[in-house]
Amino acid sequence: MYELATMLRYGQGVDKDMDEAVKWFKKAAALDHPKALCALGSLHESGRGVKQSLTKAFELYEASAKVGYAGGQRNLGTLYARGQGAPKSLQKATVWWAKAAEQGDTSAQMAMGAACAEGRGVASSGTEAARWYSMAAEQGVCEAQHALGAMYARGDGGSGGGVPRDAKLACKWLGSAAEQGDVQAMFNLGCLLAAGDASGGGEEEETAAEWWRKAAEEGHGGAAANLGIAYANGNGVTQSNSDAVRWLSFAKEKGVPQAQDAINDIVKRASAAKKEEGSGAVSVSRGSTEKAATSQWTWLVLALVGVLAAIMAAGLHQLQ
Repeated sequence: MYELATMLRYGQGVDKDMDEAVKWFKKAAALDHPKALCALGSLHESGRGVKQSLTKAFELYEASAKVGYAGGQRNLGTLYARGQGAPKSLQKATVWWAKAAEQGDTSAQMAMGAACAEGRGVASSGTEAARWYSMAAEQGVCEAQHALGAMYARGDGGSGGGVPRDAKLACKWLGSAAEQGDVQAMFNLGCLLAAGDASGGGEEEETAAEWWRKAAEEGHGGAAANLGIAYANGNGVTQSNSDAVRWLSFAKEKGVPQAQDAINDIVKRASAAKKEEGSGAVSVSRGSTEKAATSQWTWLVLALVGVLAAIMAAGLHQLQ
């Protein structure tokens, strides 16, 4: 009955018919079919095919949750968190989210991670937040991978403690998120690699520049600024003032205030070098130009690395 109802609901192999779908969902729910109870609850929550009723949705989710269905447990927790269909209770929300999360529900794992990190409904615990995020991250959830990478990058995770700082693990999880297209993770990963502590050895400048390039091509202003400075310095890329100015100009358009100062300095240095070469007074080698640029503008990269914790903390808040 549940399978037939699902086919009718989505038009899978049969013509879509919500009225018939609801009829068969009700028949299955009457037999305490956990998925049918949850599905019928979602219809009452949204008002699709039935009259919208958050109270009825709550009752159906609760019935589904009590017979052990993770989807029902997760949805019941969400209604408790919102105060829909029952008085708001973050404590009860986390009880049901935890049950669903232990069964592998990634949305519930994310909800528990955020709750533990923020101390909402449970005691604040970075250790517990990391544990829940790890469960979702291992299942490939991009947001969880980014959140976990951020925690390892900072070496914290809430007022209740957390994970120790571990640049290798931070890069691992930020890399996983970046590979899935998370633009902020691309930028953050580039910053960690440029800082030189990801491998415990030398700076991984080429890889950092590549991640900044990918983020910049997706419109990230900070990544464009760092890529521009990399070109100005010849760090991880072939030194090129024209490419430096191109990416810094893009960063300026995206609202990075230091970008114009960097452009002005590059133009000034290039003009001075041309005059000196023309007079024959000084022979300016490419290497000496790069060295001068490095001493002048490394601060921009470091400044952006310095705000990494704030950026990633904001990213965690967005997971609520």
